[in-house]
Amino acid sequence: MGGWGNGRRAAGILIAVAAIGCGSDPEQAQTLAVREPEPCIQGTGSSVLRSEGFLLGATFWDCAPPRATESRPAFAQYEGTTNVVTGGSTKLDLAWEGLEQIQGRSLVVSVKGERGYFIVPAPGNDQPLTAEIFVSPEIESGTRNLLFAVDDGTGTPDEPVPGKYLSVPLKIIHVGTGDIQISLNWDRPNDVDLHVIEPSGEEIFYAHRTSSAGGQLDLDSNPDCSLDHWNNENIFWPAGGAPSGVYVVNVVMYANCGVEEPTRFRVTVTRAGGVDSFEGAFCPNQDGMVIEVTRFTRQ
Repeated sequence: MGGWGNGRRAAGILIAVAAIGCGSDPEQAQTLAVREPEPCIQGTGSSVLRSEGFLLGATFWDCAPPRATESRPAFAQYEGTTNVVTGGSTKLDLAWEGLEQIQGRSLVVSVKGERGYFIVPAPGNDQPLTAEIFVSPEIESGTRNLLFAVDDGTGTPDEPVPGKYLSVPLKIIHVGTGDIQISLNWDRPNDVDLHVIEPSGEEIFYAHRTSSAGGQLDLDSNPDCSLDHWNNENIFWPAGGAPSGVYVVNVVMYANCGVEEPTRFRVTVTRAGGVDSFEGAFCPNQDGMVIEVTRFTRQ
C-alpha cells in the first residue's frame, strides 16, 4: 500500500466527484468533495498509556487505528484488575481463539476515541497472553476502553489486518504524583493497605497520612471492610519534596473481610530513572500479615 514521505500507509482517500448534468459543458463540471490523503507517521505515544511493560518497544502510529474484520483469530476474553490509578499499572490476561500459535503475529492496541495505535509483536504462545499496562500520570479520572486485536494473517507486521477488537474498560482514578509515586492494587473485596517508611523512619499509612517531609497517602480503599471496591491505594511526594535515603514499601493484609480465595496484589513504583512493578499474594486468614515488597534509595 502506498504512503507519503516517511508515512507508512494512507489513512485517508482522495475523492473527487464531478457534478455533470445531462447536456452540460464538461469544462464547467464542479468538484463536490476532495479529501487529501493523510499520511500515517510514527508518533510519540498515547496520552493514556505509557510505553512500558507490554508496550515497551512497541511502535506507535499517529493515525486512525485499522478497521477490524469479523474474522478470527481474535481475543475472546480477559481477566485482571481494571481499576487503576493514574501513574499506576495493572496486568491483564488476554485469551485468544481461532489460532493455535500467536507468536510472531502483530497485535494492535489502542484506546477507544484516541487517535493512534500501537503495534506489538506477540511475545510468545502462552495462553492466555499476559499484558502489563501502565497508565499515564497526567490524565483525568474516568473510564477508558482499551482495544486489543490480532492480525488475521492477511496483513504484514507493519500493516496488520486485525480481527475483531476486544474492549477492556479501565476505570481510572486520578491521584497525586511527583518525585516518587507508589501505588497498590489488588483483586479481592477486602482491606489491603499500603505502607511506606521514609528515610527518617517516619511511616505513611492509613493512620498517618501525611509525613513531615510532605509524603501523602491520598487514596485509601475498603477501610475496615467498608467496601468502596476501588481496590487501589496511593502514596506520593510532590516534586522537589522527597527526601534522600532509603524507602521501604510494605503491603499489609489489614482485614480479609471473609474472602476465601487468595488475594493477589500489585505495586507500582515511579521515581527518577523509571518505573518498576512488583507482585505478591496473601492466603486467606492472614489478617495482619506484612509483606515487604521492595526498598530503594533516592540519591
